[in-house]
Amino acid sequence: MNAKRLISLIAFAAVMLSGCATNRDNPGENIGFCTIAGGALGGAATGAGLTSAAAPAGAVAGAIAGAILCDPEDEDRDGVPDEFDKCPGTPEGVKVDRDGCPLDTDGDGVPDHLDECPNTPAGIEVNEKGCPLIIASNIPDECKPYLFVTDDKMVKAKPVLFAFDSAEISGEGQKILSCVARAANATNVPMLEVAGYTDSIGSKEYNVRLSQRRAGNARAVLVSEGVAESKLDVQGYGMEDPVVANDSEANRAKNRRVEVFPKK
Repeated sequence: MNAKRLISLIAFAAVMLSGCATNRDNPGENIGFCTIAGGALGGAATGAGLTSAAAPAGAVAGAIAGAILCDPEDEDRDGVPDEFDKCPGTPEGVKVDRDGCPLDTDGDGVPDHLDECPNTPAGIEVNEKGCPLIIASNIPDECKPYLFVTDDKMVKAKPVLFAFDSAEISGEGQKILSCVARAANATNVPMLEVAGYTDSIGSKEYNVRLSQRRAGNARAVLVSEGVAESKLDVQGYGMEDPVVANDSEANRAKNRRVEVFPKK
């Protein structure tokens, strides 16, 4: 082979290899091209000084070298080479951006794979789970008697009480559930439990059904106030877990209730 042509071929192949090995935007797309370039470089270098029979072996070695150069180290296997990865050690399967950092679609500072409240509106302060904070001072005055807030979250709401053997939601019950819905919608609570209960009068089976009707009616109000039905876990517990002993009418009235609270 002409010496000048050989030198030109080797120089061209070397430039191609260095270029594809440092391609940040698409680190894997040129593996085939680099393999060819490496093969050309190896074949030319080997075949230049010896015989044509040596060229194939050199081409194979060069192709292997080219493929290795085009497959840089990626320890966390997120598709971003270590030399460009600003977030090394990303858990396997987590989607990342071009810098190798986990995606944060709603921009709240909590990556998508840890965010329990995706699609939080811009500018809303969130907790470590990506859910908007519920600040007591931000609760409407008319709802403050009905919602119990600790630090950054609604712990529970005032129980919705029922008349004896009834599943009808009272006027105050409507107000309580409306306030729960407003808090849940404003903070994108992942899940609410709606738990119905009864007093101790009547059979166990009947009271379970009655508690289910009470919880179901509470769910209907919450849904009508804009809470997604998929976020509501409705349960009827019958006469279980009384808040006070069922030893007087006044106490039994306290046990005929529906409780709504964020589900853990």
